[in-house]
Amino acid sequence: MRRGLFFLGLVFLTISLGISGCKKKLTPGEIAQNLNTAFVLKEHQAPVYCVDYHPEGKMFASGDAKGKVILWNPENGEKLGEFNFHNILLFALKFSPDGRYLAVGGKGRSIMLFDTEQMKVYTSFSANTDWIMSLSWIDDKILASASCASLDPHHICTAGEIAFWQLEKSPELIQKVSVHKDWVKALSTSGDGRWLASGGADRVINLYDIKLKKLLKSVKGHEHKISALSFLGKDSKHLVSAGFDGAVLVWKIPDGKLVKRLGRDLGEIYALAVDREGKLIACGGREQKVWLWEASSGKKLREITGFDNYISSLAFSPDAKVLVVGLYEPKVVVLKAEAKKE
Repeated sequence: MRRGLFFLGLVFLTISLGISGCKKKLTPGEIAQNLNTAFVLKEHQAPVYCVDYHPEGKMFASGDAKGKVILWNPENGEKLGEFNFHNILLFALKFSPDGRYLAVGGKGRSIMLFDTEQMKVYTSFSANTDWIMSLSWIDDKILASASCASLDPHHICTAGEIAFWQLEKSPELIQKVSVHKDWVKALSTSGDGRWLASGGADRVINLYDIKLKKLLKSVKGHEHKISALSFLGKDSKHLVSAGFDGAVLVWKIPDGKLVKRLGRDLGEIYALAVDREGKLIACGGREQKVWLWEASSGKKLREITGFDNYISSLAFSPDAKVLVVGLYEPKVVVLKAEAKKE
């Protein structure tokens, strides 16, 4: 009897080891090296300016220059749904932390909320003074939007604007702040919801204390427009920035100290993505390449080439094994890293 139980134990142990081997968790280096094209999606009729991944991994979204938003199944690349936002150029879309809503904004100065459970538009409201360039959720009910508050006669922005919206019931403005001297191009909320970072055409990164509702610190390090920002996943102590100067910088928060320079002379960078765990950093832009770094060491892991146009936007899946690439053409490229069975 004991021999039989011992034999069964060995069988179950062998099966367990086999299964765990098949589902081996990939390191950042393995993910970077194994990313290959899984789908090339061509349902858009205009350049794709923004992409984002659902926090539960059940879908991702892409928005284009003619106002079309498409929701995609990441498993097979099939459309789950689509809608059009007034035929306007879309610069930003962002899933809420709980995945219930997709916020969309662009040239039309309005924000639209799409209900991903009901698969229909929940509401639309006038938000900022001018074009909406970036969106960032503070939590499931509060959304921040970036724009320009003041234009001179030559349509040059002289004051950037960030608006905070309460969306629990009907959209309600909480506060508008002007913390830049030019367009605000990028927003990112820290994992603990304490900080909102903003970057703009004035080459400045501003750190906003959400709880105290005030500007905490301004830092400089880029030599050209700042195009993208992202906190290191759940880590609220480090912020990654990228800009038109071809630099990717890592900052310590909240003191604003520059701790890493991951890239320089990469050409104009338009897109930046960090995985949920803060282990992988990806960027791309005018050079039609995607660069990948290990966040902890700053080591460059890979340079992916072969894209047909500028990289406009990037988004990782929650497990980091999928990287969605938006292009300045009617195309979305989906890269997947598959674990090798042992």
